[in-house]
Amino acid sequence: MRAYLSIKYEGDDNEETVQSLCTAAERAGFLVSCTNRDFDDFGRNDRDPEELMPFMQDAIEQADVLLLDLTDKGVGLGVEAGYGAALGKPIVALAHEDAEIPTTIEALARRVIRYQGFDDLTEQLGSVKRTLGKEAV
Repeated sequence: MRAYLSIKYEGDDNEETVQSLCTAAERAGFLVSCTNRDFDDFGRNDRDPEELMPFMQDAIEQADVLLLDLTDKGVGLGVEAGYGAALGKPIVALAHEDAEIPTTIEALARRVIRYQGFDDLTEQLGSVKRTLGKEAV
């Protein structure tokens, strides 16, 4: 099952967090696409900014589910959530247990996961994958 992971873009400032989120989802059995990682390697590769939206749109279109990490708020998260919702993609909101989740995103989410750490997140995402696997996604 393909998952698009959305997280606030901070270049390589949050690379470790992005990699940990991707790993948690992959260990839960998802094939993960993440613009932060896959588009320009955390800002290390010089890519034309005009290519960003088509890249993101294609990745969301190919995904079976959107995983939105809302631990840190970012404008792009709302754009990606809205695009995914318009396509009818199931949205799973993720946030560290201490973070606030915007009510607009929570309303779009099929499920909200509050995690304590990445091992906890892997376990909860495994449950989501099993549930989604039983539905026609």
